[in-house]
Amino acid sequence: MNIVVCVKQTPDTAATVSVEDGKVTWGDAPLVLNPWDEFAVEQALRTKEAHGGKVTAVSLGPEGAREALKQALAMGCDEAILLNDPAFASADTLVVSAALAGALRKLEGLDLAFFGRQAVDSDTGEITVEKITGAHDCGFAINITQVEGQMHGSMMMGMGEALMEQIIYDKKGRILNANLAEYKIPTAVDMPSLEAIIIESNEPHGPYGAKEVGEGAIMPVIPSILNAIYDATGVRIDELPVTPERLVAAKIEALEKQENKSQD
Repeated sequence: MNIVVCVKQTPDTAATVSVEDGKVTWGDAPLVLNPWDEFAVEQALRTKEAHGGKVTAVSLGPEGAREALKQALAMGCDEAILLNDPAFASADTLVVSAALAGALRKLEGLDLAFFGRQAVDSDTGEITVEKITGAHDCGFAINITQVEGQMHGSMMMGMGEALMEQIIYDKKGRILNANLAEYKIPTAVDMPSLEAIIIESNEPHGPYGAKEVGEGAIMPVIPSILNAIYDATGVRIDELPVTPERLVAAKIEALEKQENKSQD
């Protein structure tokens, strides 16, 4: 049996996260094999012991990622592959996933792949919206497909305002991101599952009893995402967009306030 296990390096669980010059950093904390990936390696090795074959550890990253692969080999993996390219330096989760999928497709006779359930570096502040459900009173829905399309667009725009869109100025007031390469908006690959619930009523002053279904549906999306972030982290954010840097900074500030309060 040809088994592959994907691994990554993460900061030691005792590392302290901070924000320096707008970037998240763990300082000089040592990098270790992600503990959840250790479980994946152990399961891959148990599967090999039961059914035979070999286990190959695969990782994507800079040269430092070799340490995770060395640890996987020390645990008993037979081979190790490092996917290393300067283009991966700023890769997001989608690019990393695509690169790993491409590498696995090139491995001949692959029977089974193991992945860790999650990473211990969840304090990076990266936010993923899993699903958005919107309900909107549009009066009489003359064309249900168009109404749902408008609602989907509103959900997308609301998510963009909450998590991505911002105009960046320099000290002289000049716009630094005056193009769609730098001004970030959600694309099809960013969008979560969407559910549109149409609530029909009769608007006596509208055509055929219909009324607005467009910009108004944007507004509830933003506080809904902010409330979801609060439920997940315990931190209230009062500035948009909620970038990973702002979320991490807010979490650090909240922890500092809590520590100061306990000392008092």
